[in-house]
Amino acid sequence: RAELVMHHLDLLDAATRGKGGDQTLVDMFKGRLDMGDIGLMGHSRGGEGVVKAALLNDARKDPYGIEAVLPLAPVDFARSTLPNIPMSVLLPYCDGDVSNQQGQHFYDDTRYSDPGERAFMSSLMMMGVNHNFFNTEWTPGVAVAPANDDWRNQSDPVCGNTSPSRLTPSEQYQVGTTYIAGFFRLVQGRETEFLPLFDGSGGTAPSAGR
Repeated sequence: RAELVMHHLDLLDAATRGKGGDQTLVDMFKGRLDMGDIGLMGHSRGGEGVVKAALLNDARKDPYGIEAVLPLAPVDFARSTLPNIPMSVLLPYCDGDVSNQQGQHFYDDTRYSDPGERAFMSSLMMMGVNHNFFNTEWTPGVAVAPANDDWRNQSDPVCGNTSPSRLTPSEQYQVGTTYIAGFFRLVQGRETEFLPLFDGSGGTAPSAGR
C-alpha cells in the first residue's frame, strides 16, 4: 500500500510538471500541485500504508514534502514509528474490525520513542462510529458491493445500531469530513482555530454534529 501511494505521488509529480504518459493527468494537474506540501490520509490498512509511505519517502534521495499524516481507524502490524511529521490518529470507539485499537500504537510508539520529539501529534477516540462507515463502499444500502456494519453485537447499549449514542452513516461521514479536513487545515493551512479539535481541550465544531 505504501508503494502504491508513492507510485501515485510520482504520477502526480510528473503531471504537474507537464510530463508523464497520461495526458489526462497532465491536463488536469499541470502547474497546479505543490509536491512540497503534501498531506496523506489512509483508512484501515491504508492507515498503516500512509505511515509507511511517509517513511519510504524519507528514504528517497529527493523526497516529496509530506507535511502531515492522518491514519484513520488504522491497523499497525509492523509497529512503525513516524518521527518529525505531524500526525493525528482517529480511532472509532465502535470499531468491530480493528477492535483492539492497535492504531493507538502510532501515537504512543512515536510520541515516546524520542524525548526530543517535537512534531504535533494527537490521538482521538471517536464515540458512536464504527470501522466501515467512513467508506461509502463499506456501508450497507450505499455500497454497490456487499457491505456490513462491522460492529456485530447490535444489542450493545453503546455501539448497537439502535443505541442513541450510535451515529448514522451520514453522521459518521460528516464527522470524518470535519476532523480530516480540520487536521490538514490546522497543520498545512496553519489555521490555528482548529487546534481545540485536537489538543484535548474539548473543542467542537458544528459540522461534526452530535
